[in-house]
Amino acid sequence: AHRPLHAEHALAVTRQGMSMRGSLRPHREPSTRTGRRFMRLDEGDEIVFVGLPRKRSHVACVTVAGRALICDADEVALLAGPGKGVRLIKLEDEDLVIGAQLLVKSNDTLVVEKESGTELKVSLDKYKPVSRGGKGHALFQRGSVSKVVVSMPDVPTLPESK
Repeated sequence: AHRPLHAEHALAVTRQGMSMRGSLRPHREPSTRTGRRFMRLDEGDEIVFVGLPRKRSHVACVTVAGRALICDADEVALLAGPGKGVRLIKLEDEDLVIGAQLLVKSNDTLVVEKESGTELKVSLDKYKPVSRGGKGHALFQRGSVSKVVVSMPDVPTLPESK
């Protein structure tokens, strides 16, 4: 059976703006005593997003200071083993990535909320993809992003069992 090109790869984004794609094959077997590494992180960094890219996916990320970047998911390096990855977005001092998401369709949206309660939507309809590693687009002039708004997944309704 033929599988889609990216089916066994995951894409990860960290709080300090790093990203990588890596194979999920080493993670099929039960873990070793010390666990299986997917990505190496710098001191104090953490993974904020992991997704399964499809063909022609884009990855979007937003920082606390309100910068957004969308690039082609294929620009994120595919690493053979657990590595640090490549810079997804260039961050100013003290700024951090608050969230990321894969965008497949033009209306797929990464929604974040400012501390004032205003929701901001980042999608391919609103922002053009740019090259990985840049500063991205400014979403606003003042304030900061406080959280990512996660939409509830569609829960199928199953027929009642008798």
